[in-house]
Amino acid sequence: MPVHDTIYQARLMLPDLIERGRDNVLTCPVYLDGDKAHPTGGTISIYDASNTAVTSGAAISVIANIASYTLTAATLADRPLEDGWRIVWALTFSGGSPTFRNDGALVRYQLAPVVTDLDLYRLHPDLNPADSAALVPSGTNYQTWIEESWTTIQLRLINVGNRPNLVMSPSSLREYHLYSTLELIARHFSTSTGQGKWAVLADSYATRAARAWDQLNFTYDADDDGQADSQRRRAGASVTFLGGAGEWRWRGY
Repeated sequence: MPVHDTIYQARLMLPDLIERGRDNVLTCPVYLDGDKAHPTGGTISIYDASNTAVTSGAAISVIANIASYTLTAATLADRPLEDGWRIVWALTFSGGSPTFRNDGALVRYQLAPVVTDLDLYRLHPDLNPADSAALVPSGTNYQTWIEESWTTIQLRLINVGNRPNLVMSPSSLREYHLYSTLELIARHFSTSTGQGKWAVLADSYATRAARAWDQLNFTYDADDDGQADSQRRRAGASVTFLGGAGEWRWRGY
């Protein structure tokens, strides 16, 4: 019988946006057979856009079965803001020693979402576990769906050449984020409760989300100087620069 390597999966959903001026905790969650795989050790190496090592072969920590490394603010001081960084995790498990790579960038600020559970309750009080007509038990929260929608938003921005860290008006993304999150929740309830109204609501929120994305425009910092440009940018428009400070190429390795 042929021997096959154990196939581990690293849950790296987005490029690592490393924020200059503070400590950054980088993580590499790894899964096998549907569960977190526990690394017994490993190292991390981080390279900048010129392929110069920012850190090389540094020992990782394992916290709650997840490989973790803190990249300190001192290490990042005086480095230029740029994309094209590379993060390499060399981890050891009982079934093998895989290497995982992710692309990254050194950024001024990360983009933060503005939608919370409270925003969902305003449209659907029955989603609030404290409401008298609640559909869910006490302690329920919707963080998983909020985060999934937020990940999709950032990937959609990246795919048309808009760097999430250069979006200067996060509230511009609120409407799409809210409707797309509610679509995910409604699709979940349509199967878990068997109530047909949730399937209808899911389709309705999908339509609203699509409309919100088509109408989305936001302030942007194309030259990465910390100031918003005078011209607003539309989400669905592809961006092409021929060179200079505003050039956008997410250069993964």
